[in-house]
Amino acid sequence: MRTGKATQRFSEDGHTKEVLSCAISSDGRYILSSGSDREIKLWNVKGNCKHTVKEYNHNDWVSKVRFIPTSSKTSVGGQYFASIGWDGYLKIWNNQTFNIKDSIKVHDGSINAITVSPRGNFIVTGGKDKKVRVFDFSDVEKPAPSHDAGSSVNCLAFNPRCHWIAIGTEVGWQIWDFEAKDTPVIAEGNFKLEGKKSL
Repeated sequence: MRTGKATQRFSEDGHTKEVLSCAISSDGRYILSSGSDREIKLWNVKGNCKHTVKEYNHNDWVSKVRFIPTSSKTSVGGQYFASIGWDGYLKIWNNQTFNIKDSIKVHDGSINAITVSPRGNFIVTGGKDKKVRVFDFSDVEKPAPSHDAGSSVNCLAFNPRCHWIAIGTEVGWQIWDFEAKDTPVIAEGNFKLEGKKSL
């Protein structure tokens, strides 16, 4: 970063089309990448591809990958990562064996965003269907909170201190408390487009 020069190029055994997402492991030793070639790859920081997921792949572009932080709940059986795709599926993988833990269709249409709670116990997804959904890592199939953001969801961020989710949509932003029952949307705002009325 001091020199502004690239130190490694991840080209050999790389993606054949656009790379849409990457994530760095908490120990800084590994990098995940995914793309429009529907592949997920695990790299070391020297630029060597250590593994390419071959089975149970997404049926469309893999839009995001995220490591799931280790906690007492998630450490059994190794570390995990999550992937989402334009096929509407959330998939959870063991990054040591590359066996799939869960594969479930969670959105109607493409999933554009994912965030994981600091302890790794919740996974949150958002998609083109305007929905934001929360999943418990220990049982992603059990009913979980959901929210209609009113517009296609582009990005998500988990508050590190509480169960608040920052939601970025095509027209604005929201802060959603997925544990609250009466007033789950704490704050929101719309973008003002230059030369046009506010949406």
